[in-house]
Amino acid sequence: WGFVIHNRGALFNLKPGLPNSLEPGKRPFHTIIPAFAMKDGKPWIAFGLMGGDMQPQGHAQVIVNMVDFGMNLQEAGDAARFYHTGSSEPTGTLMTTGGVLHLESGVPAEVRRNLASMGHR
Repeated sequence: WGFVIHNRGALFNLKPGLPNSLEPGKRPFHTIIPAFAMKDGKPWIAFGLMGGDMQPQGHAQVIVNMVDFGMNLQEAGDAARFYHTGSSEPTGTLMTTGGVLHLESGVPAEVRRNLASMGHR
């Protein structure tokens, strides 16, 4: 019968000894990840969002927007997001530049200026 291999297997690193090296019994890093949260020991919310490598960061931001800022799911999903790229990658390649902070268009200009003044690129 066989089995299906999706293209996320390409995300394995072929260099041995790294966290995401191709080895028996391992699964590749990928961003096909739904989110599920409990509240008071009971299921509270299940959701997902698009974004590739940004997905885990986006999931955290949606939950923070709901829990800490009192947004409903629609508001939390519509809110402008940020994401970081370019430091230690899940595939094991280490980048030493500190990375880049990407901001969606809804982030106010004042916030952008403040982040730049703190050294964010």
